[in-house]
Formats: sequence, structure tokens, C-alpha cells
Amino acid sequence: MKYSILSAVLLLLFHFANSQSFVLGIKAGVNRSSMSTSLSNATAEPNYGFVAGAFARAGILGFYVQPEVQYNQRNASFDLVNGSGAQTLSYIDVPLLVGKKILGLARVYTGPNLQFLLDASQSGNKLPAFAQSNFNEFALGGIAGAGVDIKRITIDLRCDFSLTDLGKKVVSQAGTFDYSTRATMFQLVLGYKFVDL
Repeated sequence: MKYSILSAVLLLLFHFANSQSFVLGIKAGVNRSSMSTSLSNATAEPNYGFVAGAFARAGILGFYVQPEVQYNQRNASFDLVNGSGAQTLSYIDVPLLVGKKILGLARVYTGPNLQFLLDASQSGNKLPAFAQSNFNEFALGGIAGAGVDIKRITIDLRCDFSLTDLGKKVVSQAGTFDYSTRATMFQLVLGYKFVDL
């Protein structure tokens, strides 16, 4: 499924090359994410992560369509009864955004975000039964944001939120542990358009 979606995004890029306008670029930035937790002995606090990837943008009938492929970290710190720890969930995200330009420079946009889990790691005190297999390989999220273009430079501030659970409920010899969680993050991203037609 992952490769089928990435192939579809590449086909869209070739189609967009014949649209009213076409942009291709790279971007990187920071995010501040928070996660909900269903563990009775833990409270979650926001933490910082990293995002980087590539994007295309095609103008169509006064709007634009912007598919992206990016590496994205969803992080949270957890205060436990017997200490503290942190989780990092690393994803390949494929946002499929639709937006509108305002006054020539500003943009607003929204759309779904397809999230494919790459890695799950933990530091600090180990939560019982922690493993990458406790988290879903695929999750669905959404994005809403705004940005500005200054010549070839793009600056974006967006909110990324979960629509489905990132984690599962795990039953082990030590007991039942609910890793079901949803993440909300704010991203500040700087991009560069190396194609701007």
C-alpha cells in the first residue's frame, strides 16, 4: 500500500507539470507535538521533533493542489509514577493538500495526511511491553495551515492532527497496556522552490 500511494503521488507530479502553474521544492523545520495517553500511571507533555521532505504545487482553476512526502517525528514526554520517559514515533507522511492563494503571497490550505510508521523508540524509564509492534503501521491524520511565499522561499505554520489511533491495546503476561494515542503538532517549516513555473 505504501508503494502504491507513493507511485500515485509521482504520477500526479507528472500530470501537474502541464497545469496552470507548477512548483517543486524541498523543506525542513521543527515541530512541537503532544500525544494523548490512555495509560493510567502516566501523563503526557509536549516535546519537539524534526520534519523534512519535498513538495509539489500545481495551480488549478484558482486553487492549488500540493502533494508532499516528508519524514516527520511525533514526540512526547511522559511522567510516570516511578520516573519519566519519552517516546519518538518516526513516520513517512504523505499529505495531500488543497489550498488557495490570498493577495498573491499568502496561502491557506487543508487536507488529509497519510502516515506510515518507520520506527518507534523510547528513552528514560521503560514503559512495560514497549515495542514498535504496539503501534499501527498506518494512520490517518489531517493538516490545516497557512504560509507565505517570498520569491523562491516558503514559510509555513501548520497544525497536524490524528484522525485515527497511532497505537494499539497490548495484552501481555505483565498485563494489558493501552498504547492507543493521538498526536497533535504545530510545525514551522522553511522551504525552497527549485522549480517555479
